[in-house]
Amino acid sequence: MNLPPVAVFVAFVVVLVVVVVAINRWLTARRRDALRAAATGLGLEFHPDLPELLGDLTGMRMMSHGHAHKLLNVLRGTRGGDTVALADHRWVTGGGKNRRVHRASLAVLRRPRLALPHFFMRPQRAVLDDIGRLLGGQDINFPDDTDFSRDFVLQGEDEAAVRALLGPSLRQQLRELARDVRVEGRGDTVLVERAHAVAAEDVTSFLDAAAALLAVVAAAQPRSW
Repeated sequence: MNLPPVAVFVAFVVVLVVVVVAINRWLTARRRDALRAAATGLGLEFHPDLPELLGDLTGMRMMSHGHAHKLLNVLRGTRGGDTVALADHRWVTGGGKNRRVHRASLAVLRRPRLALPHFFMRPQRAVLDDIGRLLGGQDINFPDDTDFSRDFVLQGEDEAAVRALLGPSLRQQLRELARDVRVEGRGDTVLVERAHAVAAEDVTSFLDAAAALLAVVAAAQPRSW
């Protein structure tokens, strides 16, 4: 029996969709199992989904861009006295034909008695950030540190407090530690986000780098006790 070309095409599309969905489910399950094993190796809890962690981050800039934020495959526990979590961060921007799903790895670190001013820092994006500044977008620059000002966008609710926190030593350390990540601090919390899904075998090194960044930020905070 000879099927019409349209029927053959429709059948091909259906089969292709089924295959793509099956592969995606397999990859999702494989990543979940790999991260569960990584959590066990690090002595951390594993949660396929943890909505309450997302709720704890209300007010953070990273959670205000886009919509439909989710934190999946969450590793959570304590390391060196700090509360830590590592999650697959997924969110959506745009809609319809312009809809885009973003995926990243997000480390959430909390240290008791830390009281950071709210700041947000990310690598500069050529042209786009120049346009943003022309339109009035905030970017805290340091005239005595043109390299840092050129390489990063820095924003904060209290500019004076952010400038006081990010002294020359901390800026130098951040320049080395945060070249390919977004960093946000507020109160007792520091977020470190890498713009791709960190492989299970790289979880330890990513958490170590995030912990090192938390340490230098905490050390720069003026003591009030």
